[in-house]
Amino acid sequence: MFDANGKILNDVQCLVVNDELIVQDINGDRFKYSTKEPGTLRIQKALFNQKRTIIENCLYGVDINPNSVNICRLRLWTELLKDAYYSETGSLTTLPNIDINIKVGDSLIRRFDLNAHFDMRRNNFKDYLSLVKKYKNTSNKTVKADINKEIQNIKNEFFGSFKTPAGERLDRAQARMNKVGQGNLFHETNLEEFKELKAKAKKAQEAYEKAKNSPVFNHSMEWRMEFPEVLDSNGDFVGWDLVIANPPYIFARNQSFDDYTKQYYLSHYTVDEYQANTYTLFMKLGYNLLKQGGTFAYIIPNNMLTIHSNQKIRDFLINKTGQLEIINSMDKLFTDANVDNCLVFFKKECPDTITVGELDHGEYKLFGTVPSDFFGNEKPIFNISMVKYKATIDAFWKLKILRALTSLLSLEFLTPSQ
Repeated sequence: MFDANGKILNDVQCLVVNDELIVQDINGDRFKYSTKEPGTLRIQKALFNQKRTIIENCLYGVDINPNSVNICRLRLWTELLKDAYYSETGSLTTLPNIDINIKVGDSLIRRFDLNAHFDMRRNNFKDYLSLVKKYKNTSNKTVKADINKEIQNIKNEFFGSFKTPAGERLDRAQARMNKVGQGNLFHETNLEEFKELKAKAKKAQEAYEKAKNSPVFNHSMEWRMEFPEVLDSNGDFVGWDLVIANPPYIFARNQSFDDYTKQYYLSHYTVDEYQANTYTLFMKLGYNLLKQGGTFAYIIPNNMLTIHSNQKIRDFLINKTGQLEIINSMDKLFTDANVDNCLVFFKKECPDTITVGELDHGEYKLFGTVPSDFFGNEKPIFNISMVKYKATIDAFWKLKILRALTSLLSLEFLTPSQ
């Protein structure tokens, strides 16, 4: 760990025990900050600044439940508060406004595609990033409100430059109609074509208005506008280095979604069979949000491994991900959920290998690594036992083949020569 001046702190060591950061002095005792001991200020300040840097620049989150978002923000502030310190002037450290990193919204739904083109003016983009930084560091409520207003104005400009698929279809329909309209409409052929194109343009206009005002977008999460940190200088979406989630497990057949939402899921996510289950949708979303080479880490139901209706997500994992790792959990990960789980990790890169293991009584056991086509390329089933007992299965088949060959050789020797 480094102090505020970039020098290594040799008098402490940091350990992570049960997901908690433990800081010990050179004697192995827990570090304690005290205003009466000036030497501890350097360490406390380093802890605060390191955590602040990570929370401000590396942690982002979205949840549709405002209460969950507020709890998350509070926990992050609490984590920082543990290492708050008094400066040399006697004032307590100001906590940053990290609420801008944790947002309320429906992660699965967006008006604008991650790869959609829009006019990202360089000055506006730089202003946006600068305002986000100022927002995190101000302690003045009036300034905070003014910055929020400026950020919203820039977002509105971005919205105006985006084109949805329905909007693009409307533009094309109107362009074709106008092109014919500029010709000689007294010619019978041109007039009929114009009437036909006008009807199509009207239909496209109605579709555009319907899509624009669809209730499905009431809580949509526009990733490119809400998180400018993962865009390049041209405003193109680059993605995150790491996406972690324990997504909700909800079947569409449970009447949890209205018809608009179901239709959106079916048209935007192609990893479900028969009925949409939200966790498979979140898996595809997580993949899309990753930068090339980024890491995926999810806790999901282990019925993904074998159930027939999850065939498409298994195909997707085999054909689109690299360094795939599947850990089946024999432990109950969540006491309030009646679901058996597995852990899925992968890299957003070309398919290569699948590593299989098990979590049992809090300990990981890796069974082995196999080629990505080990479970088959068509309708694969992730049968953990095939890897767990691979050596035994291989030995069985070798023995069976050897016996068959021995029998054939025996028959050959027993057959009288002609």
